[in-house]
Amino acid sequence: MTGNKQRWLVGGALLLLLAALRLPWLAADPGNSTFWAYAYFSYDEAAYTSGGRHAYLTGTFLDPELNEPHTFSSAWGMHFLGYLGYRLAGLNQVAIRWPVATLTIGAWLATYAYLSRRTVPWVAGLIV
Repeated sequence: MTGNKQRWLVGGALLLLLAALRLPWLAADPGNSTFWAYAYFSYDEAAYTSGGRHAYLTGTFLDPELNEPHTFSSAWGMHFLGYLGYRLAGLNQVAIRWPVATLTIGAWLATYAYLSRRTVPWVAGLIV
């Protein structure tokens, strides 16, 4: 088998493995209960994707009267990815987690692509 075919074969197997390990568990995290609230769960995603939820519900990312979300200064891309998730999957917890899971799998595959050019593909797959 040629090196290029082997790279693609190992990369495809790695993609399937990473997707099988991550994607079925998107809604499995129950969150952390807040200190002052009873039976209320807060998620980190809520803080960093609230602009996307706002845009999905109202049609605009910014609300000058509300002056929210405050995290636009540091995580504006997450608001946009959250908006895309809501547009594709509706208002649910999985909708705000799939963009991050997809980017994470992409980052692992990019690491594999980098390593597979510098070593044998199966070794790069084991490292990743």
